[in-house]
Amino acid sequence: MVNNGRTYKINGIEYPSVTTVLNIIEKPWLAAWEKKEMAAALRTDLLGKDLPKDKLERIDILDSMIKEAKKMPRLIGAEAMALGTQIHEIIQKLSLGQEVKTDDNTKIGVASWKLWRQESGMEIVETEKLVYDPVLGYAGTADAIFKDNLNRLCLIDYKTSGSGIKSDSFALQVAAYAQAYPKEISAGYVIMLNKAEKPAFAVHKVNLEVCFKAFINCLGLYKEMKGGNLWMQ
Repeated sequence: MVNNGRTYKINGIEYPSVTTVLNIIEKPWLAAWEKKEMAAALRTDLLGKDLPKDKLERIDILDSMIKEAKKMPRLIGAEAMALGTQIHEIIQKLSLGQEVKTDDNTKIGVASWKLWRQESGMEIVETEKLVYDPVLGYAGTADAIFKDNLNRLCLIDYKTSGSGIKSDSFALQVAAYAQAYPKEISAGYVIMLNKAEKPAFAVHKVNLEVCFKAFINCLGLYKEMKGGNLWMQ
């Protein structure tokens, strides 16, 4: 059975979040990153430690080092997620016209967003918009809705990144939000905001129709696996 993950309770009904549904998708790049960070942590630990000559004692120490190295990707991921949340919160306040101070950790990500805003020329309509589909049964929070220069509504999802890795699940996420939004969305975009070194951004336009069909497939698989009826007694 799949993990329950995050849910939204709306009008007394509980809906899985879009991101929880999309966790059903394998992410090969994430597994590769985890291996890289584990290896780096183990290498650093080995370089700074003198291993005993006794074989059994050495094995015990190595096992302990490997165990600690396995924790490293989770710790780094949690830190990255916390920083991303901070940057998102600052962006939301700035979008609402509030003054917010940044620190050394958040200033590059926020500056990347300001750079995108300046170049996009779009007008903000809503931020942190709760959307849900009571028929299909899912919910989520869209980062922002903008109007372009032709007065068309565009749904935006911000992703803070130091690597610039673009996951296909991001596109499905935007499509699901766009479909659940109460008005017609003409375009959906993932805005990759650099959070390290210097302000920069990348704009990725989503194929809403194709990606929503893919999301529906993920939603169906999620519901089947969550139902726990895959095995016959």
